Amino acid sequence: MYTDTVSIDEYSSHIIRLTVVWCAPFAQVDMCYFFRTGGGRTGWSEQDEADLAALYPHADLADILRRFHTKTWQAIKSYAEERGLERLTRENTSGIGHKELGLSWADRELFVQHGWVREKNRAYWRLDVGSEGSGDVSKGGSTIE
Repeated sequence: MYTDTVSIDEYSSHIIRLTVVWCAPFAQVDMCYFFRTGGGRTGWSEQDEADLAALYPHADLADILRRFHTKTWQAIKSYAEERGLERLTRENTSGIGHKELGLSWADRELFVQHGWVREKNRAYWRLDVGSEGSGDVSKGGSTIE
C-alpha cells in the first residue's frame, strides 16, 4: 500500500481539493487544487440568509465577500436579487476588480498566496505540505490532460 488516505473535498464553490497522505517511506502530504469553471452549488443556511439581508444593501463588497468567503459575487448577487434585496451602495475597498468577481474570497486568497494564475484545465499542486508547511511546486500549476 502506498497511501494512508486519499480524500477529495470542496475547498470552495469553484475549487476541489485532492489530498494524498503517503505511507512510509514517502511519508508526506500532497495536495492538488482543481478549478471548476462552472463552480458548484453550495447551499445557504438560515443564518446566511439573515446575514445577507443585513449586509447586502449597505455593506462594503469586501465585508460581504469575507462573510460568504466560498461564494462568488455573482452567486451572492443572484441569491440576493431572488430575495428582493437591493444594493444601495457601490462601496468596494476589496481591491477586487470586475474580472475577479467570478472568484470567491477563498479562491482569490488561495491564488494570491501561492502566486497561481487562474487558467482553464489547470491543476495546482502543493507537495509535502505536512513538513514545514511548504512544498509548493511551480507557481503556474500543471496542465490536466
